[in-house]
Amino acid sequence: MTVGEVRAAPTRRRSRLRRFLSGRAALWIAFLLVHALLAALNLWAQGGPLYDVTGVYHRWAELAADGSVRMGIDAPWVYPILAFAPMTLSLAFGPEWYGQTWLAMVVLLDAAAFSVLLGDRGLSRTRRVAAWWWIGFLLLLGPIAMGRIDAITVPLALTGLLWAAAGRLRPSRRRRSSRMPERGRVLSERRAGCRRGAPAGTGRA
Repeated sequence: MTVGEVRAAPTRRRSRLRRFLSGRAALWIAFLLVHALLAALNLWAQGGPLYDVTGVYHRWAELAADGSVRMGIDAPWVYPILAFAPMTLSLAFGPEWYGQTWLAMVVLLDAAAFSVLLGDRGLSRTRRVAAWWWIGFLLLLGPIAMGRIDAITVPLALTGLLWAAAGRLRPSRRRRSSRMPERGRVLSERRAGCRRGAPAGTGRA
């Protein structure tokens, strides 16, 4: 190996790393690792970071399942009534799996929103930066990023905003494309008018 090849090796490695980090595979790997870490912290970290889910939401869901008290209907409640849906769904696999079911539901909703964010075409720089920002922000938030009712509403809101933005962009593109033939027609008419109005003796000798 020559001296030039030795000097160029770190540059090639950095280039390969940049290409990998800018791809979908790296984003999905980071997404899974961060969610696995957050789920583990929620389940086993000291301080009970998942208490809102396992101690509060779980209790509300069981009271409603027993028919004794339905929060928001039989008793005052701080959340919108639809917030009770994910709390009830987390009982699907039994009360002993309530926390795990909640975390799995959050991961699935986040994955769906993350997929919409990345899109199904070429990964633009804007989408890539937004995806890395979201992963980093979840990591900075820590266990609370998955252990509150907000963890359900955030991916739903994000998906809705992305769909709304895509809906606004498509008509504008269609309008621009429909204007192009019109502009071409106007320009051709102007050129034809200029040729018809030119004096007879203005041609080349």
